[in-house]
Amino acid sequence: MDEIELEVSNIKIAFTCDSQGLQDFKNSCTIAKNYSNFSVLKLTFTYIIFWSAGYINVTKIKKKEDIEKARKEFETVSQISLHPKATIHNIFAHTKIELKSKSLKWIYDNIEFENSQVYFNTSFYPGLRIKSKNGTLIIFQSGKVTSLGSNSFSSLEQLRRKCVFILQQL
Repeated sequence: MDEIELEVSNIKIAFTCDSQGLQDFKNSCTIAKNYSNFSVLKLTFTYIIFWSAGYINVTKIKKKEDIEKARKEFETVSQISLHPKATIHNIFAHTKIELKSKSLKWIYDNIEFENSQVYFNTSFYPGLRIKSKNGTLIIFQSGKVTSLGSNSFSSLEQLRRKCVFILQQL
């Protein structure tokens, strides 16, 4: 039953840096799309640059090892040194489970989830949402499971274990 794997589809992180260096880069950067408070730079990864605040959100990261690659790519293009520690804001992942002919309503009515808030109302949203301090799992009747809101890989592992728990209850 432990063989469920949540496949990471996107990691959203943030780096901080000297805001003056960012301002200098903004004045010379011709490859970013500019908006009023931020700019978007699409390279291997997508960088959302908040010029005056001195931080950069990065998306389109598929695995943990790519976090360092994203930092190096931005530093190479911008000639700005980013602080070495990235903050993970959100890890998106997904998997598919076999619901064994059980409905989402059955799961909602019959499985007790400790330390979690469970939402199920098909007139508002087609999935069963299980929210905890580790993030949110959304389960659809097709068996597709989406995980979002984890800010660490250990939190993602806790959500994976929750999927295993659900399968054991079916």
